[in-house]
Amino acid sequence: MIDIGTVSEREVKSGNTGGKEWQRVSVIVNGKTFSSFNPVDAMVNKGDEVEIEYEQKGKYNNIKTMTIRDNKGFVQASNMKEPKTDQGMRISKMAAINSAIALLELLAKVSPEKAKAIFNDAEPITVMLDIAGTLQKWVYSE
Repeated sequence: MIDIGTVSEREVKSGNTGGKEWQRVSVIVNGKTFSSFNPVDAMVNKGDEVEIEYEQKGKYNNIKTMTIRDNKGFVQASNMKEPKTDQGMRISKMAAINSAIALLELLAKVSPEKAKAIFNDAEPITVMLDIAGTLQKWVYSE
């Protein structure tokens, strides 16, 4: 299912369950509450126009993807005219993190040995953020 609207409320909660750190973001759009444990989704702010693809599980609306919109439609990192605005920076960071996650998931499926070598005992979130940072710097390089 898909919903499009303005984020009227945003809440981020963190915790630790069984020794594993987690962070949950909840947003309210069009009077409905949507939640995600994806750190990328925590970058959305109150007042942002978003498109949320979600699945309903019982009473919960679980975010599958969330895309920030600008006043002309959906913002794509590849066609931003002013990428160094606050919103542009958040969008490019979200895109870089999503790309890093996809790259690491693909690598783990195609070559688990190479994926293990890349992680080299580092936390997965650290590796993902390093790759995302490199991708975002590349976007802004001349």
